[in-house]
Parts: sequence; structure tokens; C-alpha cells
Amino acid sequence: MTFDSKYAALGLLAIVGLVWVASGTQRARPVLDAGQDGKIRALEADASKQPADGKAVRALAQGYLDARLPGMAFGVLDHAPPSVRVQPESLHLLAGVLLEQGKVHAALDAETAFQKSCEATQDPACTPFLEALAERRVSILKELVRLGVEDAMADPEKTRVAHQHATRTVTLPQ
Repeated sequence: MTFDSKYAALGLLAIVGLVWVASGTQRARPVLDAGQDGKIRALEADASKQPADGKAVRALAQGYLDARLPGMAFGVLDHAPPSVRVQPESLHLLAGVLLEQGKVHAALDAETAFQKSCEATQDPACTPFLEALAERRVSILKELVRLGVEDAMADPEKTRVAHQHATRTVTLPQ
């Protein structure tokens, strides 16, 4: 390699480096999309003003879950006051959050706790609709556990089979 070719190679390397740096590969991607940012900020403001308000805390956790941030949703529920964490709706939401995080066994435990809470307290929040959702989720989660699935997202084939087994219906001729 001659003296001129060394400088040419060095110059080419410098140009490639500048293009790489200017291309934005070093920029951090925002956690929230622009459309969700305002909604989440409002929910965070409400929950911070009223940390013992179960509705505000659950709305924030649901907002994070809708934004595909189950870790943030779990953090909100996990750091909520005990009086909020034991509310049936919080237990039901926690089960959904844990399922999204790939924790099938923990989700089953939380959903079962929701059902037991509803049976024990006769809380008006335990609507027939919510109890039916919980019953269906428990049957799916039990089937996932039976099939050995821990993370439903990581094993879509077994998850599909579990869902089919847990939700199949039988019709009888009349």
C-alpha cells in the first residue's frame, strides 16, 4: 500500500463514519408512541394525585398495558397501596398483565385469587361479565399449564391448541 492509498482509505473510512453517526443510529427510540404519550401523561397525573384511588391506578396500569408496556403496568400495580392491590378488579388486571409478561403460572394464581375474592366478598365490582371473563381466562391458563407453556407469546402453537381446548363447545341435537 502506497502513501496515497493509505490516505484515500483513511478518508473513505472517515466519510463512512460520519455518515453512520449522522444517520441517527445513536438516537434512542421513545418508549411511547406520540399518540399515546398525552393519554399516559394524563393517567399518570391522575394516579399520582390519588394513589389510593383504585380506579385511577388501574386506569394507568391498563393504559400501559394498551401501550404494550406490561412491565410498567406491573410496576404500577405492584407499587399500589395494599388496599388497591387486593381489590378484585386489580387482581383481574394483574392476571392480564402477568400473562402479557409471559408468566402463565402467576397469571393463573392472580385470576384464581380474583375468583376467590369475588366469592368471599360479593363485591359489586364482580360483575357477571367480569366473572365470565375470569372463568374463561382460568380455563385457558389451566390448559396452558397442562401443556407446559410458561410464556404464551413464545409458544404460539401450543397457545392456540390450549385456547381451542379450553373454549370448545359441544352442541347436542334437539
